[in-house]
Order: sequence, then structure tokens, then C-alpha cells
Amino acid sequence: MDLLIFDLDETLISNNGIDQEVKAILCTLASKNVEMAIASRNDQYVALDKLCENGIREYFSFVVADFRPKGFQVRDILNKYVKKNIKFGRIFFIDDAEHNVADVKKRVPEVQCLLFGHDIANLGEIIERME
Repeated sequence: MDLLIFDLDETLISNNGIDQEVKAILCTLASKNVEMAIASRNDQYVALDKLCENGIREYFSFVVADFRPKGFQVRDILNKYVKKNIKFGRIFFIDDAEHNVADVKKRVPEVQCLLFGHDIANLGEIIERME
């Protein structure tokens, strides 16, 4: 089983909300038994509201939203899975901000980091990486 940790704003949800293609991608990933979580520099309640408003909350086991560096957020998510004794073959982090990707690479080197818009052009490409 693989784990995908997504950034929220401008990675999953744009200023215009979420489109149906993103919902379909999340549904496909879930059907392939890919575990998903959110790491967001946001208020926890705001992040959860965005997920609920856009109809995608059900896809994410854990949502960590606060104003700490992303490396700490990702480590917190991984620790939650460790406590549940869940292990992953591969772990990916996807973010649109280069400094967030660099922080996760530095603090959590076992995570494969992808810069959205550079390493992957769109979220559909992540399905191919899960094959």
C-alpha cells in the first residue's frame, strides 16, 4: 500500500474550488487502495471546511493543518500511521511550493517529494506513478 500526502491550496483546490477531474482522480486512487492525507499551512477548521465544501473529505484519513513547516506536518502524519501499525511501500508528498518540498526532503528523507507543476504537470500523472 502507498501513501500520498497532498498540500491543499493550489495543489488540490484552486481559488475557483475543485473540478470534477480532481474528484475522479481521488476516487481512482482510493479504488487502488492508495491511502491519502493532507498537510496544509492553514487553520485546521478552514482546511476541513474546504474539504467538506468540495465533497472530498472522505478520501483523507488524516488532515494536519497548522502553520508549522511542512516537514513537521508530514512527520506528524507518518507518526499517526505508525501508531496504527500501518506501513507503506512508498510515500509521496505533493506540493506546489518549492520551499515546502525542500523542507519535507530535508526533514523526512524517506518521503518522495513531487513539486506540482514541475515534477508532475497535473494530478492525473500521479495515477501512473501508483502503478
